[in-house]
Amino acid sequence: MNKALLALLVLLLATAVILLAWAIAEPHLLDTDYFRLGPKGKSQRLRLSAASARPAQRDASSLRLAFFSDAHARFLFIPVRQLLARIRQAGVDAVVFGGDFSSSEHDLPKAMRYMRELAAGLSEAGIPLLGVMGNHDEYLSRDTAEQTGLILLSNDSVLLPAADGKPWLLTGLQDLKLGTADLTRGLATWHSAAARLLRPAEQQTIEGRPAQLPATPEQIPANRRIVLAHNPDTILSLPEGLFSWVLSGHFHGGQIRLPFRLEYKMLRHDRLCKQGYDQGPYTWHKSGLFISRGLGCVLLPFRFLSRPELSILEFSPDR
Repeated sequence: MNKALLALLVLLLATAVILLAWAIAEPHLLDTDYFRLGPKGKSQRLRLSAASARPAQRDASSLRLAFFSDAHARFLFIPVRQLLARIRQAGVDAVVFGGDFSSSEHDLPKAMRYMRELAAGLSEAGIPLLGVMGNHDEYLSRDTAEQTGLILLSNDSVLLPAADGKPWLLTGLQDLKLGTADLTRGLATWHSAAARLLRPAEQQTIEGRPAQLPATPEQIPANRRIVLAHNPDTILSLPEGLFSWVLSGHFHGGQIRLPFRLEYKMLRHDRLCKQGYDQGPYTWHKSGLFISRGLGCVLLPFRFLSRPELSILEFSPDR
């Protein structure tokens, strides 16, 4: 074997070892990203203040959410304590989960323990945890999910008051694989926990109204409506003008990113990822779409160029 060929083989082997080591390490490395999301799909990545790991300024009318998706408990390597610490630092009003608790029925107990520990830690800080089911959650019942302390939304809505007391609406939709993502029904139906989520001050009055909730969620203006749906392709079937942002996951940011988006072309039938919509904020007609890279891994315990993600999202109704 000539020396040039031997050197090439050694280089290729070393490169393969380095790439494999990185793919094994990356699922343990949590990114925390901050965005301000405004009407009509406007988005801005926020800088952190020098003094703390949170955005420096906040409008009283804004709503700040921590968003993560795709736990896939079997290959989830982000400790609950680390996730809790990042969330508490950010000073959020609520935490929302975009679905896929686990990849199979066998992993459900681990997923439920993780969510139970997370919900308990958030409860101590007075922060609610809400979520939807994903395409892998066919083995999970609503009762089982809510026994963890999570409020599960399924074509229904809750109010999340901002600091100025004016409510934002969060509507969670069924996954495309598990049922029908019915926004019309979601805007007509309150979740049973909707009133409980209101702080004492908001229970006295909501925009001048008495203590009860508005008759239907659709009475909240569209620029204060957020939709939570596991699969980003859900937005393709939603009526325009009824919401400000859709929050989704499902794509894992590719999980193992390949040249020319081969991971999407070879392994997925979903439409948006093949069109380049796979992670972060996008403008979609007159609304916005935010796609999380997720926390866990599916099929293999590897990630490459797609680190696990916790997103801190600050929604503004006006800018």
